[in-house]
Amino acid sequence: MSQAQDDLVARATDPNAELTTLHELAQNYPGLRPYIAANPRTYPDLLNWLGTLGDPAVDAALAARTDRKSTRLNSSHNQRYRM
Repeated sequence: MSQAQDDLVARATDPNAELTTLHELAQNYPGLRPYIAANPRTYPDLLNWLGTLGDPAVDAALAARTDRKSTRLNSSHNQRYRM
C-alpha cells in the first residue's frame, strides 16, 4: 500500500474522525467503505447507507459491529446479574 493509501485508511479508521470526513471518504473512496463501516465513530445514517450497497466486505464489517455490540451487551448483563 502506498503512503497516500495508508493515510486514507488511517482517516477512515480514526475513532475521532469528523463525521463529514467519514461521509466524504465513503462517497469518494469505495475501497475505504469496509473500514468506515467498522469505525465506531461512523454515524447510524451512514451505516444504513453502507448496508444498502450490497458490498460483501462492507456487509461483513457491519455484521462484525453487530456481533461486538451483542457480545458487550451480553457480558455487561451477565456481570450485572451474576449471583
